[in-house]
This record gives sequence, C-alpha cells and structure tokens, in this order.
Amino acid sequence: MVEYIKTKLLNKQGKIIPSKIINSYLYKIGVLDYLNNKFDETYTNTEKIYCLINNLDKRPNCSCGAPLKYKSGYGYSQFCSRKCSSNDLKILEKNKNNVSISLKNAYQINGDIIKNKRLLSLKNKYNSNTCSPFGIKEIKEKIKKQNKEKYGVENVFSLKQFRSDNKWIKDNSVKQWNNRGYKIEYVNDKIINVYDQCENHNPFTIDIINFYNRANRNRNGIICSICNPINSFSSFELEFEDFLKSLNVYYEKNYKKLIKPLEIDFYLPEYKLAIELNGIYWHSNLFKDKNYHKEKLDKCLKQGIQLIQIWEDDFYNKKNIIKSLIKSKLNLNNKIYIKNIDIKQISYNEYNNFLKDNDISGPINSSIRLGLFENDNCICVMGFTKNKNDYELHRYSSLLYSDIINGPFYLLNYFEKTFLPNHIKTYINRDYFNSDLFKTLGFNLNKILGPKQFYVINGKKYKVNIK
Repeated sequence: MVEYIKTKLLNKQGKIIPSKIINSYLYKIGVLDYLNNKFDETYTNTEKIYCLINNLDKRPNCSCGAPLKYKSGYGYSQFCSRKCSSNDLKILEKNKNNVSISLKNAYQINGDIIKNKRLLSLKNKYNSNTCSPFGIKEIKEKIKKQNKEKYGVENVFSLKQFRSDNKWIKDNSVKQWNNRGYKIEYVNDKIINVYDQCENHNPFTIDIINFYNRANRNRNGIICSICNPINSFSSFELEFEDFLKSLNVYYEKNYKKLIKPLEIDFYLPEYKLAIELNGIYWHSNLFKDKNYHKEKLDKCLKQGIQLIQIWEDDFYNKKNIIKSLIKSKLNLNNKIYIKNIDIKQISYNEYNNFLKDNDISGPINSSIRLGLFENDNCICVMGFTKNKNDYELHRYSSLLYSDIINGPFYLLNYFEKTFLPNHIKTYINRDYFNSDLFKTLGFNLNKILGPKQFYVINGKKYKVNIK
C-alpha cells in the first residue's frame, strides 16, 4: 500500500503533491480508509502521508519528550519550542560560531574606524598616541594601586589563585568543557584524561593544547591520542603520503626549488604535478591572505606545472574521489574504451547519486542529465541547465578509478545534436582541475574568477555569498 501511495501522491522529486491530498481523490484511489485507520483525527492528510512514506508510526518527540509539530511541505520540526532549541548544545555551538564570524567580518569592514575612534578618545583624555589603554602609564599605576588595595600585590598573577596551576582555573576549564559535551580530568598542569570520546580507549591521555586543537578544529574527527597519535607532521599529511607511496611514484617532499621562497608539500617532477595539502584551520584567512592559494597556483602554472590543492575536509569526506583524481593525473586509472555508444537521459536521483559517489563537487540540480552506459552500467555522466538561449555545463564525471576514453566527447556531441545549443559555458574548480579537457572539447577560456571564500564551522566549509 505504501508503494502504491507513493506512485499516486508523490512527484518525480519524491515530494507530496498538495493538490491531490483531498478526501475525494484519496477516496477515489482507495487509500482514505487505510489512512484513517492508520492515524487518528488529530493528523492532517498530508501529515499521515508524510509519516507513511518516512516509516513513522507516530509523531516524533523533541528531546524534552513533547511531540514535534508538523510543517506542511517541510516535515517535522527539530524542536518543539525556541526554549528547547536554545538549550541544544549543537545549536549553541553553531550560534556561537556564527556570532564570532559576524564580529570578525564586522571588524574587517569597520576595524579601522573603531581603531581610529579609540585612538582619538585616548588621545583627548590622556594625551597618548596608543590605541590600548594598558599602554598608558596613568592607567597602569591605577591598576597597580587597585590590586594592592584589593589583593595586597601590584600584579595579581603573582598570587597563587591566579597562576596556571591553580585549582580554580582547572575547575573552570573542566566545567566549560563539560558544557560542550567533553568529560575531562586534569592529571597535572598540562596533561588531562578524556572520557567517553573513544570506543577503544576510555579514558585516553592528551596534553590540553592538542586536545583544544582537536576538539575545536576537528582535524580528522579522531580526538583520541592513541588512535590518532600526535606527530609533528599532521595525520592528514601522513595518510596522504602513505597513499603516494602505495602508487610507487617518485616525489619530492617540502619542495622549495619550484616557486621560491614558497614551499610545495609534494612535487612529482615526472608528471609535472605539484600537490598542496590545505588544512581548513591553518589555511584559513586567519593565517593566509585570501589570494595566497591563487598566487601559488599561478606561479606553478608559469613553470608549466599543475598544482592540485587538496582541502582537509574534502580528503576525509571524499577520500576515494580524491585518490581517483590523483591516479587519473598519474595515468594509473583503469582505461575504458567504449565499443557500443549507449547514451540516454537519466533520472534526477540516478544522476545525483552518481555525482555523490564519484564527483568532488557533488550533486547539483541539472535540468538535462545524460548518462553513458556500458552493459547497462552508467560509467560517466554530463549535466546541463538552460538559461534563456544559452546552456551551462554543470558537471562531467566518470566512474571512480576509471578514465572513459572519449567519454566527454561522446556526451557533449550527443547533447549538441539533440538540443542544438547556441552557446555553452562552464566553470572549472582550479583547486583540482585545469582547462585542458575543455580546450580539447572546443571551449575557450573567457575569464579567471577570484578565490571563493568559505566559513568553517565545526570542520565543515559553508559558502560565503559575496556580492
């Protein structure tokens, strides 16, 4: 019955068709009595169908135990009230990060205005040219006097209760980490035990600085110091180097001769290929200029070298896709020569599932979706969308660890003959690709865009929309 209801009441995207959720139509197709027997009268027809197609016997509950509200077209809310939402640790952390990002962006825009205003204020009041009140002798003396009256010393950090080994500071640190979902215990001033964060090692021991880095920056999701040992060379780089070693190719590590004085993480001279590994924290604009990665890429291109810049989150979330891209550059992938050309338009789900498994950029909403098949197996796809009289090529993607010989040519040729486009444009992610393929397909380079910017929240990148 559930499958029958899906065929009658859902559109091609798997969403409920509102115009069909009326008693007369439900009665006509013979499902009204079934729905009424399955759920009581407090459920709307749309909610009943939503529960059925999502295998829900009843309304889900909030973390507080109260039933969640159903929103037509959206499903059930995550929380029953704003109070529950505000008390959720993940929401609190997300809001905290968003506020931090907003403050940083505001300071980038108005930082000079704030600094000049502070400088002018201190100059008028204290006749000083510093923008920090703590650099003014009069204020320093006032602080010393207040400390002496209150604590008996000029510098409070000379007191035991204000030192780093003080119990108050440790207790406060334990409380703050506990609020974030981490149970820790100090062994000494620098070392802590961490509980309930590893299935194999409970507790494990780690120094507080490395724990802070791992918990805040989610280096690869593994906080445990035993499962993920602390090395001077990051686990990201170590794992990638192990992959290169498995390919039996010659490479230079930390190569400084190519684009002096800048360094390249891995250089493969035989293939004229350079590879950079970019940690999402240390390669953010906190430490790198926004044009740093573009300039490095451009300098390599001037030397006739392709630079691939692998981002840490891409490597851990799409490891097989990254490895397939590298093997393709090294001509180590499986070559598939097409004997019988079988091209057809494919469904939205088939297209996006293929991209999810095989493409570094992932799924996209393409209105025209083509697949190239061999023995009924889809081995590569190409997707387009129409904008007035022009078309945009969204994706070309082939099966993992496979290079489809002439695959993009066959798909593009089929598209041109079928849809007769006046003009086709496309974009290239220069972190991972160059324009060689598209030049062979007849495309001309029109423009190189500036670097994209992202927010990083809990180890994930979120696109910044810049007008």
